[in-house]
Amino acid sequence: EVEIVAGIASTIEAESNIPWNEFGQSYKKIRESLGRVLPAFAGINEVIDRGESIRLPNGARERKFETASGKAEFTVHPSPELTLKPGEFRMMTIRSHDQYNTTIYGFNDRYRGVKGERFAVFMNPSDLEELQVGEGQRVDLRSEYDGVMREVKGFTVFAYDIPRRCIATYFPEANPLVPLSRFAKHSRTPISKSVLVRVTRSAN
Repeated sequence: EVEIVAGIASTIEAESNIPWNEFGQSYKKIRESLGRVLPAFAGINEVIDRGESIRLPNGARERKFETASGKAEFTVHPSPELTLKPGEFRMMTIRSHDQYNTTIYGFNDRYRGVKGERFAVFMNPSDLEELQVGEGQRVDLRSEYDGVMREVKGFTVFAYDIPRRCIATYFPEANPLVPLSRFAKHSRTPISKSVLVRVTRSAN
């Protein structure tokens, strides 16, 4: 991805003094530049060349909090009340282990023990029993917002330790179920962690 982005940047900003082409060809060059502006990255190339692990600063691990009290401070926000109708589930989209945002590097999710499957839906065993759906079977997922029906088909069911009436799917595979017209009040991010859906057994 770095080479692609750097190539676009070098075309758009042909007169820039930023060495985009060098960045696109060398991670070392990127790390070297980071080390000049971020103390945590200083000498990082040498650490990698020695085959050592990289440990970036972590305030929580080191018990250093940049707050007025010098301690960790927590803010509590009320959760929105979402009433589920009979047969409805609250879906959240998630990433697998070998995934960075929408870039997928592998098809094995060691976090959840899934191998070779991206069209997966994780469901509570009690919900599966109620729906009379077995693990490994395929289901279709549907959402409806503002009179528009959205559907994805052929998702493989995995029994998982997740709260009842909640399901999880990978993105971007389940993105078609997310309505663009619904988003967070301040950040305006999509409601990808709280989409109301229905689950039915696939016809095939």
